[in-house]
Amino acid sequence: MNTKYIVVILALFSFPKLDAQIWKEYVNDEFKISFPSNWSFDDSGINGTSAFISSELESVSDLFSENVNLIIQDLTGQNIGMEEYISLTKSQLSQLNAKHINIDKIENHSYGQESNLEYEFKHGIYNLRTKQRVIIANNKAYLTTYTGTVSDFNKYLSTGDQILKSFKLSYAKTNSPIKSDYYENLKHKLTIKNLKGFEDINEGGNYILLHMGNLSDLNYRSYSLKYNDDWSFKLMTIEDYSKEVTEEQFTNSLKILYEGISINIFKRSYPKSFSEDVFHLVYSGIEIGTNDRMTVAIFQYIKNSKLYTLNCQCKSTYWQYYYNDCLDLLNSLKIE
Repeated sequence: MNTKYIVVILALFSFPKLDAQIWKEYVNDEFKISFPSNWSFDDSGINGTSAFISSELESVSDLFSENVNLIIQDLTGQNIGMEEYISLTKSQLSQLNAKHINIDKIENHSYGQESNLEYEFKHGIYNLRTKQRVIIANNKAYLTTYTGTVSDFNKYLSTGDQILKSFKLSYAKTNSPIKSDYYENLKHKLTIKNLKGFEDINEGGNYILLHMGNLSDLNYRSYSLKYNDDWSFKLMTIEDYSKEVTEEQFTNSLKILYEGISINIFKRSYPKSFSEDVFHLVYSGIEIGTNDRMTVAIFQYIKNSKLYTLNCQCKSTYWQYYYNDCLDLLNSLKIE
């Protein structure tokens, strides 16, 4: 095996600190990653990285800036799984005289294998600590690494963790060309089934977790999953929430989008095997601008102080076939 690709990349160079609440997202054909707006981003290939995200130095006496870097290693033809990769990494860490090494168990996901490492080592005058997320997929190793001085590591660990967890392979590069069987969001600790033949048509927006559509389908089938983290959901149950909106109020709110509105379901329920109490709505109307009659199902429930909304829609003439798919989506939704 050619070990030149198996390198523990440490991006040992300067970076800044985070207090910002506004985040940016970098997306290309292979991956996406988010970072605070007051951290700099460099995708020029510096030091062999595919992304180098660094914080500002706090003062003239601050010589090392915390950073997160991404290295992508080509493993084609080397027949390396995560166990072999971790074994090689351990060997390299011993050559660095690394200490306090902690390696998480290997996890198997729809997109590939994953593990996490933490260790300390000395580089020049700096005593450094790193936290590294390793993903092996598509004959490549994706190493996302947060590095800081031992003294400041925990100070910026929360931000570093968020950046590491935001890294995600683009669907086009995952093992299945129709995405995986399940969508997984690490930040929200949720999974939901992916319907076959559907594509990611828009995952933008701070509160949109996914928006999937079948672009070749003349029935305009699509589904989305959103959340709302308003403070009130820390105190409110779904029963309280369902009492806040009347059917008349809901109908009036739809009139900006639809004509000839009909409400078919408007109630709290436990659809099929879903274990949570759900606010369940189904309505139809003639879409203003297209004159297509559309039917929409909405499932809402509160978990971890957030309101989650699963929305399914298609042309009304096809609804009797699509509705069961929507119930299957709901039943597949798992949030820890």
